[in-house]
Amino acid sequence: MKASTAPASTDFSLVVGGPLYQLFLRTRLARPPLDLLNRRVAVITLVAWLPLLALSLLAGQALGGVTIPFLKDVDAQVRLLVALPLLILAEKIVHERLRPAVTLFVEKGIVRPEDRPSSSGSSPRRCGGVTPSPSSSSFSRSS
Repeated sequence: MKASTAPASTDFSLVVGGPLYQLFLRTRLARPPLDLLNRRVAVITLVAWLPLLALSLLAGQALGGVTIPFLKDVDAQVRLLVALPLLILAEKIVHERLRPAVTLFVEKGIVRPEDRPSSSGSSPRRCGGVTPSPSSSSFSRSS
C-alpha cells in the first residue's frame, strides 16, 4: 500500500503546475520546483510598486500636493513592500508543508484509492491542472 500512496502525495501541489507557475517558468522567475524565490519576490514587488511611483511622480503627488503623498503613505508602502513579498514567500512554505498533510490523508485512508490519481499519467496530479468534467459531482458518487 505504501508504494501506491507515494505518487499521490509527492506530486500534489497547490503552487506547482498552474498557469501562473508556467508563466514564472517561461519568464525565468522560477525553476522547478520552486527555486529563484528571491528573484520572484524582487520582480513582482517592483512590478507592483514602480508603476505607482512613476505615476505619482508624473502627477506631482509622490511627495506632496495631496493629503497623503504616495511616498509618505505608510499603509500603501507596507502593503506593497512588506505584505506582498511575504505572500510570495509563503508559496514555498505552503508547497513544502502540504505534502506531509497529503501523505497523512492517504495513509489514514481519508483519500480513498479510487480518488487518487492513476499512475498512468493520464490524469492531472496538481490542483492547477484539474478541470472539472460536466459529468462529475463532488457531492454524489456512483459506486
